[in-house]
Amino acid sequence: MDLKAIYISHQHADHQIGTINLILAREQAFRKAGKSVENLFIIVTGKYAEYLVTYHRKIQSVLSHAQLVKCEDLIFHTQKDEYMMSIPGDKVQLINPTLLQSLLSATGLKELETCRAVHCAHAFCLAFR
Repeated sequence: MDLKAIYISHQHADHQIGTINLILAREQAFRKAGKSVENLFIIVTGKYAEYLVTYHRKIQSVLSHAQLVKCEDLIFHTQKDEYMMSIPGDKVQLINPTLLQSLLSATGLKELETCRAVHCAHAFCLAFR
């Protein structure tokens, strides 16, 4: 029940098999304890997010108490000015700031960032503080 977030770096089976069972077991633990199910942040690639949403809609409700955070939205991007010139030191993430703050608050983290990994298509690394 203390699990606040999970991170899946890419779609290889050894990194994501069991995700749905984990989500369901966590929800069951809350219900068994007679508590409201707390939100779970699931940090995943956009491709795996699509799979989870499809599974949720067509097969079994698994995201009712979950918030998907796409790895792609946690990459820092250099901001450009109106002339498409890089603004020194000014980098932004695409994630909704309110969602990011909720995730950081729930996990006790100060920063969270991803970058692409040279491993397979749609693979990411995660850095946190």
